[in-house]
Amino acid sequence: MENQFFGTDEVGSSHFSKMMGDRITASQSSYAAGSGWNEAFAKDWAEDLKKVDTLKSSMETRMNMVNPLYFVSGHYEGFGTASVAPHWRINSGLFQTDTSLCTELNLALALQHYEGVADVALNPVWGQGHVLAEYSGSAEENLIAWVVATCK
Repeated sequence: MENQFFGTDEVGSSHFSKMMGDRITASQSSYAAGSGWNEAFAKDWAEDLKKVDTLKSSMETRMNMVNPLYFVSGHYEGFGTASVAPHWRINSGLFQTDTSLCTELNLALALQHYEGVADVALNPVWGQGHVLAEYSGSAEENLIAWVVATCK
């Protein structure tokens, strides 16, 4: 799914991780010893990273725009460049297959240390998948109730 997210009008999906592209390039000789390796893989990956979207945004720019840590972690150049909401509710299903729970945990920890953030509720939900994870009720109704309670 992420590959499609970073596609362009001309190409439906693209490689998007510079870190992985660099690793593939650096380790080509090791990978070549395995079956199925094609020396074009590293070149193709590098070409994908050069692609821009319709708005002429680079892959790096698009990656940064969808990475909340880019704005709330001192590790990134975008730290402190955005207005960050003071209240956060992060629900994540522990049975997800899309990413590690560490993704949400890292975001919660960065937010807890970010000046101006008043509270962060991280709720790992047993038995649920990646999105719309709730202990009970519907995700939409629970989110609206949380927003209303937070705004009081």
